[in-house]
Formats: sequence, structure tokens, C-alpha cells
Amino acid sequence: MKSGIFAHPPIVVHNGSNVCVCFEQGARTVSLALDDSCGRMSVLGRGTIDLFIGPTSANIDVFRDLCHEDDTDGEFLVVPATLANFERAMVWLKRTEWGFDRAS
Repeated sequence: MKSGIFAHPPIVVHNGSNVCVCFEQGARTVSLALDDSCGRMSVLGRGTIDLFIGPTSANIDVFRDLCHEDDTDGEFLVVPATLANFERAMVWLKRTEWGFDRAS
């Protein structure tokens, strides 16, 4: 079983930069992406969280309560990187017992 923390190389372009840090546990991955809003911020302070089981997104399953009909096509959901959302994502990542459709 693979587990660990890694980051992809930062992307820096003329109008901004971003970085992505991933937390892995087995087939599950929590991805935290941060950017500087196309150079408008002095820090990488705008972020999103994505959850994956292998290559498949698990955002809808875990963050279904954040969905609004016009926010998602049924699979994709943008999840803001807040402390509460990150805590929920880490609970999902560390979960070892299943049987429910979503993490609480």
C-alpha cells in the first residue's frame, strides 16, 4: 500500500504561479492546489481540494452537501480549500472502514 506526501513542481508563468501538494493513502489521494489568482495575490492563497480514488474523482461523494444544481455536471465539483474542508478530506483519506456512500 502506498502512502505519503508529495508535491508536483511549481508552475510559474508570467501572470502567476501555482503548486499542488498530494496526500496519498493506498488508492486514495487528497490533492491541495494553491495559486496566486493570476498574480493578483502576494501569496499562493487561493486553493481547491480534489479527492481521488485512483484516477476517479470522489469530490461529489464526500462533499455532496456543497453541491448546487448549477455547480456540477454530476461528477465535477470545485471544493474551496478551507480548513473545514481540508479536515473532512483528511478524515476521508484516513478512513479504513467503508459501508457508507460518503464520509461524515
